[in-house]
Parts: sequence; C-alpha cells; structure tokens
Amino acid sequence: MGDRYTTPQLYDEGEEFWELKIHVSCGTIYVDGYVNADITGLHPYEDPGLVERNRVPIRDYWAKKWEKELHVEGPPKREEIAIDLLAHPIELPYRDAAQKIIAIQCFEHFTLQDAQKALLNWWNVLVPDGILIVSVPDPIEMGRLLEFDALAVRQWAVKNLVGDGFNAYALHHWAYTRENLMDLLKSTGFDRIEDLPSIHFYPSIVLKARKSDLKQPGRAYQKLPDLSKCKNILDIGPGQFPLAQATHFLDTERPDSLPEGANFKHCDLNSEKIPYQDQLFDFVYCSHVLEHMERPREVLDEIMRVGKAGYIEVPSMCLDFMMKFGHVHPTWLCWQVGERKLLFIEKSKDQNQLFLDFERTWGTFFHNAIHGSDISAPQRAIRAFFWQNQHLLNIGASFTQKEPILLEEIRQE
Repeated sequence: MGDRYTTPQLYDEGEEFWELKIHVSCGTIYVDGYVNADITGLHPYEDPGLVERNRVPIRDYWAKKWEKELHVEGPPKREEIAIDLLAHPIELPYRDAAQKIIAIQCFEHFTLQDAQKALLNWWNVLVPDGILIVSVPDPIEMGRLLEFDALAVRQWAVKNLVGDGFNAYALHHWAYTRENLMDLLKSTGFDRIEDLPSIHFYPSIVLKARKSDLKQPGRAYQKLPDLSKCKNILDIGPGQFPLAQATHFLDTERPDSLPEGANFKHCDLNSEKIPYQDQLFDFVYCSHVLEHMERPREVLDEIMRVGKAGYIEVPSMCLDFMMKFGHVHPTWLCWQVGERKLLFIEKSKDQNQLFLDFERTWGTFFHNAIHGSDISAPQRAIRAFFWQNQHLLNIGASFTQKEPILLEEIRQE
C-alpha cells in the first residue's frame, strides 16, 4: 500500500471538548471520541473487545487498515463492526446537536436523491457553524489507474469507481467532481467549503464545509464599495434592514428598525423630490424601491442628482413571484441589460392580478420557507436557494457621476 501516512487534516482544534461528533457509515473503523453509526454492527456491551480492535484516533483514521494488502475485499460482517448507534446515515436521530460529522467513503454509495436527503438530515443534526467532512473517490483521476499493469491496482480502481458489488450497499450510485460536490453542498445549506488534502492513498476528493444560518439575510452579494471614508450616506426606503453605514434615511414612514435619534425625513417619491441639495451625499443606497414607483426613471434621476455615487437594487422576475407583498405587487417587472442599464416593464392590471393570485397559492409558502422558523427539508431547500442565490435573484447596479445608470420604461399601451 506504499508509505504509511496519517490524517491530521480530519482533526479540528479543540474538538476533543465538543459534546457530539458523529462518524457515519463507520464500518470497521471506530473513531475514538465519536459516535460511530452504521446500519449494522455490535454495541460495546455485546463485544467489548471489538471496540479496541477497531479503535483509531481521528488523526490516524486508517491505523488499522494499513497492514492489509491491496485487494478487493468483501463487505465486513456484522460481528466485525463496532457501533455506538444503529442508524441509517440518512436518518440520524439528532437535531441541532452535533458539532461535527464525518462521512468517509460512504457518500458515493447514495443515489443523488438519497445524497440530498442525507445532506438535509445532516444539516438538521449539526449545530449552527457545525462542520461536515465528506470524502469521495475522484472519478477522473481514478480512471487513469485503469491503465496500470498491476491487476491489484486495476481492481482497486474499479472498486472505487463502481463499488465491489458484493451487496446492494456495495455499489457506487453517483460520481462527483469537486465542483458538482461543492454545488450540492451549497444547495443544501452548507458554505465556507474548503479542500482538504486527500486522506486516501488513492485519488479522492475531501471537502470540509460548515452549516450556514439560512435564516439570516446578508448583503455580501451586493459588493458595495468601502464606505468607511464616506461622510454622508443616504438610505432610501430602509424598511426592516437599514444600511448600517447610513447617516441619513428617507422613507414614506419611519420604520421601527431605525435607531433612536437617526437622521430621518419623510418623503413620498411618487409626488415629491428628494429634499436634499445636489451632490450632498457621497453614497446613496436604494434597495427594492424603484419597482414600486409610478415614474422610476424620474426617481432614479433624483437619486443620481443628490449622490456622487450609489447602488440601486430591484427584484428579478423570479424573486417577484417568490415575495409576499399583500394587496399590491410591484408596478414593474425588472430586467438588467449590461452593468448599468435597467429595463422596467409595466405590469398590466391582469398581470398584476396574476401575481396576486399566485401569492394566495404559493407566495405564502415561499415567504414562510424563507422567513419562517420551520426548517423541514423542502422549506430549508428553498431557504438555501434563496439566501445563496441573492446575486441572481436581485438585480443590482452601481453608479457614479461619470458612469450613470440608464433606466428604460416600457409602458402598457
């Protein structure tokens, strides 16, 4: 098997003090300090010596495997597997409890549907910011091993491409590249994904990810400039998420989200001009306002009059369907052409009614999935899609005095 090496990359600083760490599909490797789970096996009280025969530290995951020769083995028998928990990896019986889950050489055995179920279950099991480590064979590099003359190497390559086929659990149902495994993790609520060095002597992909908090909105996708040197910053229509760096606020009504003493002015932009002098603000921030205006192009001109620079954001057509607005929807459908041109298409009466009817059927479901407290699998998947695709669901455009935003209105006849 070549030179023996250890697996320090699987260890996280201070994890020995964490309350719950889970090793799914443990097989004949019993990781010390983890809850070792599998669909079959013996508990410690059934065979105390088995735990010691299988026990390894997380920094030396393969300690009991390196002495074996390179060949295709049959599946381990029940009496060879030491477990703490009898459970299918898709159905771990925890909720917001584990600091870490490791899944080594098991994820490729799931169908794509079961892989999604597993990730959704593991997201539920982990605490916020909890760690997931997934290891799968690298199909591209593994395919190159089929060119070796040594039969044992070719057998091992086939085993790690398609499974050994000894039983239904020993087949590989899906192969992953690094990119599509990352995409799958992101789509089910994991972020801060990083590569780890291979823990195998054969080509493999090892990814470490963290459970994201999908209920908290973020503005990182907006890519605002550094505002620390701006003296005056205007937030138009702050709503419940005012811009933290803003020094001035403008809206038809004062939102409860503004701090006591905030510099706020009432203004109805459908009938009034912005009550500030030209070029007063170093930066103007206006998120999800223009689509509600009767004359958005005139309002945009006002924004660029009072601001030396700024950022405008409106919803895409997809987001327009997902949002719950109440008795009225935005007046305009929005599209972006290039970096600084916005296309506003006026909704007809019938089209606006379509959005309202859709809201009564599915809009409430989308709204609760995104902003509610329920974290069932379907709603969490929608929440993950929503918060992780803000850069696509929202249309953003920046302007300066030298590079203004163009807005074209297309009105109903």
